[in-house]
Amino acid sequence: MGQGEALDCYNRDLQSESIYAQQLRNQQLEQAIGIINGIADPIEKAVHYKEVFGQDCCKEDGEA
Repeated sequence: MGQGEALDCYNRDLQSESIYAQQLRNQQLEQAIGIINGIADPIEKAVHYKEVFGQDCCKEDGEA
């Protein structure tokens, strides 16, 4: 008896940490997008987009 409450606290704390980690990741992405949007040169913008997101923003779907 009482062990379930301890596990509930652990799971609640684990969930809170997971939410916090995702919030930090979202903040990082928002900052990166803000910086990229501030770049005027489209080529430089594409290069930095690819560095941050790991994909080529200029390719059509299905292109290699």
